[in-house]
Amino acid sequence: MRLKNTPVHPHCPPTPGPGATDAALWEPTPVQPYFPSYVLDYEEMPSDLAGISLFFSFRTPAYMVRVPIIPDNCIDLMFCRKGGHVLAYYCGTVLKLDMYPLVPDTEYFCVRFRTNLLGHVADIRARDCVNMEIIRGDQGSSEALVGRRLFAATTLADRAQVFGEGFGGYYRMDSDCAVVNRIVDEIHTAKGDIAISDIAHRFHYSYSHVYSQFVKYVGMTPKLYCRITRFQHIVRMLLAETHRSGADTGFASLCAVPTPGCAVLGTAHRRPQVPSGEELGFYDQSHFYKEIKKFSGATPMELASGRHPLHFRANT
Repeated sequence: MRLKNTPVHPHCPPTPGPGATDAALWEPTPVQPYFPSYVLDYEEMPSDLAGISLFFSFRTPAYMVRVPIIPDNCIDLMFCRKGGHVLAYYCGTVLKLDMYPLVPDTEYFCVRFRTNLLGHVADIRARDCVNMEIIRGDQGSSEALVGRRLFAATTLADRAQVFGEGFGGYYRMDSDCAVVNRIVDEIHTAKGDIAISDIAHRFHYSYSHVYSQFVKYVGMTPKLYCRITRFQHIVRMLLAETHRSGADTGFASLCAVPTPGCAVLGTAHRRPQVPSGEELGFYDQSHFYKEIKKFSGATPMELASGRHPLHFRANT
């Protein structure tokens, strides 16, 4: 992930956030399954604020940690406090498996914005931080001011409330990207398994118009966005399978809704069931495995079984 230091610009005057759309109601929370195994005191909670899917927090150990992160089409706003100093980072989606360095012995509070939220998060657009990290280190920035209030609270719920009160008015939708918002909604409805030519035909646009508008506002090609959306859907399916099989793993905590009656972790009762690639819209099983391996660093069976790839273990 590349670093991008940007000057802090005055924020636009607060305006009411966009109302929750139908897509926002059904869209699952994107997951980062490796986080809980690499940090301390990991907590998360869903959000009912427009434009935000998840709040989460954690601490880092006294040594350098590099956490494997996977593509999720999201923007994460990460506040970190070390001593009395607070920094904020806008982290865009990676485009393949990457290792994200965390500051040692530091407390983090993080906000994951919805994948179908286009336009502005403060003065940051989705396209500005694809595969990028934008650092807000100015102690007079809005993020730093909110961050200091956040860490005065002690619980995740209290910090989420502080964030909503102090920053919640800065979600703005671009009026000129309505076309792309419709396209993104179609992609999420199809769980990423849709051809862009079909979307263009449905909305009576040319393929070239859909392509150019998508790249302009999202910062990646529509095909790659579809692939990442489909990948996230599959990861959630495999994590749900981890619950059902009772595999002993930290991944299980990342499922949004634990399966009722699932086995106790650590007592695997059966081999996890992994769907075939053809069932999930891939050309064949080889294509399926290569895609999941590229984005997650693990095979589908490793994700469903909750097993870390061995080359990650040296980092812990």
